[in-house]
Amino acid sequence: CGRPPIGRSTPISSSTSRRRTIRADGREVCEIEFSVTDEKGILVPDADNRIAFTISGPAKILGIGNGDPACHADHQGTVYPVYAGRGLLIIQSQKEPGTIEIAAAAEGLRPTRISLTAE
Repeated sequence: CGRPPIGRSTPISSSTSRRRTIRADGREVCEIEFSVTDEKGILVPDADNRIAFTISGPAKILGIGNGDPACHADHQGTVYPVYAGRGLLIIQSQKEPGTIEIAAAAEGLRPTRISLTAE
């Protein structure tokens, strides 16, 4: 397998979030699975890329994880490595409605973004 080709892979899989709306109550959370896939959308299981997240709109990062018990990255930071090609981003709504944009980028991977709506 090896590393995915530069510019053809994406740091967030197409099945990012099963939800597209969350309550704007300051308590609602949304789990967003992220993974490194090849140009055919197939998981790259030996990927260990560090994914940088940016969020705009009425939400914040509540936590990030990847299932690796040896990972000591900041679980509430904005940059986190994948483990076996995968990870999980958890965001929390704020107390205002609006559009939440979540972008992900990593060196050698095509950047991607998703949108959610806080109502």
